Amino acid sequence: MNQTEELRQAITDLFLTGTDDDHDEDELLDLLEEVDFDAVRQALVTESRRIFEFEVASQADDAMNYRSCDLFGMNALLLERCVVRRNPNVYDYSYELFLLEDFTFAVTSCYRLNIGCGVYYSAYRTVKAYDWRESPLDVDFVGVSDRLIEIGARISEHGFPLVEG
Repeated sequence: MNQTEELRQAITDLFLTGTDDDHDEDELLDLLEEVDFDAVRQALVTESRRIFEFEVASQADDAMNYRSCDLFGMNALLLERCVVRRNPNVYDYSYELFLLEDFTFAVTSCYRLNIGCGVYYSAYRTVKAYDWRESPLDVDFVGVSDRLIEIGARISEHGFPLVEG
């Protein structure tokens, strides 16, 4: 099985965990029909980034940018961000679903403080679970499939594979 097929299987398995009284298996699998899995795999290489437990950043010239320890030990791609509480331009508290480079998933909680409309921000994350069902996040599978389609379309704009294999 090549990496694209492994990724397809991992994402399919994620979606099938959402099967319940409201969502049947066929409905969830239909959401994945338009996903370009090869492009999503390429995005894991070209667009994923390290996610840090704590980071402080600023656009100001004299500001300090700081990052603490790497949360996952590998790059990750954000698939969903569900805001739980928000005070606009001050803070928000959210749950985030990440796709990791090894085709596994992680759910984090993130407290983000914004100062000066995004000029300064800090974010603190903790891993809540590696299985979303064990976390407080209620995955929006329609939103995740839309995000995967968007990621694939952005990568496919180049018209050629960025990553072989």
